[in-house]
Amino acid sequence: MSAPKNLTGCYIHELQDNWSANEQMEKVVRKMADATDDNSLADKLRASADGIADSTATVNQLLSDCGIPEKEHCKGMEGLVKEATKHVLEADIEDADARDVVLISQYQRMSHYGSAASARPRPTPKRSARATTWPSSMS
Repeated sequence: MSAPKNLTGCYIHELQDNWSANEQMEKVVRKMADATDDNSLADKLRASADGIADSTATVNQLLSDCGIPEKEHCKGMEGLVKEATKHVLEADIEDADARDVVLISQYQRMSHYGSAASARPRPTPKRSARATTWPSSMS
């Protein structure tokens, strides 16, 4: 994708990136839930994955409202997912408590990245007036 030319382009790019990041994280979080022996932790991870799926559906609807049918691959989340896979899912950690500590640490890294992506500025009338073509769904 080329660099955004205006605020609308920035907004759309961020949503496309967020869509990809969410999908990647949801998949690995579900695998992480299966990797723990702690039922409470597994339940919390599954609930988180369900929340990520809900967020992804919202992002997809926003993009659909803007006439954008595709996502932009998020390389940042790709790296975090690779790290989580390496350190949790592929690691041979015999101690269940130690594995869960590593799992939670990796989950937090991905969550912080996702939270930062969701904290971008929301469109306001003042901002939209400066954009050349602001989708009507964002008014």
